[in-house]
Amino acid sequence: MITVEQVVRHQDYQAISVHPDTTVAESARIMTDNQWDMVVVCSDTGQVAGVVSWQDIMRAITEISGDISSLKVSQLLTIDPITCSVEDDVHDVLHVMAQHHFHHMPVVKNGHLAGMVRQSDILVTLLEESDMDKRAALIANLKYL
Repeated sequence: MITVEQVVRHQDYQAISVHPDTTVAESARIMTDNQWDMVVVCSDTGQVAGVVSWQDIMRAITEISGDISSLKVSQLLTIDPITCSVEDDVHDVLHVMAQHHFHHMPVVKNGHLAGMVRQSDILVTLLEESDMDKRAALIANLKYL
């Protein structure tokens, strides 16, 4: 079994988090600068409070009249987001990501942000760890992603 921890420890980037008082404009800038679809919102103690995605920002633009750039992310965040733990099997995580059309998923350990995992990181790890027959089957199943 390949765990999320095995994928996360080889990454050359850090998980991105913001404080609940961070503005939507600043969060959008952080997402753009780092090419992420979302940011994790963490409390002062480092506990995951939720996530704010591009979809959340787009929804706010259509539902709230006026400028949303100065809103706090705490006003838009998705509470209790779907996350994974460092012990989770990457096959299970990849399946959840495909079901929900996620490109990124927060990794949580003891309620605190431990990292972020991307679909592409999981796929690369699975390809590197598999033999040729398994690689062919994995590539054949990419159509549902």
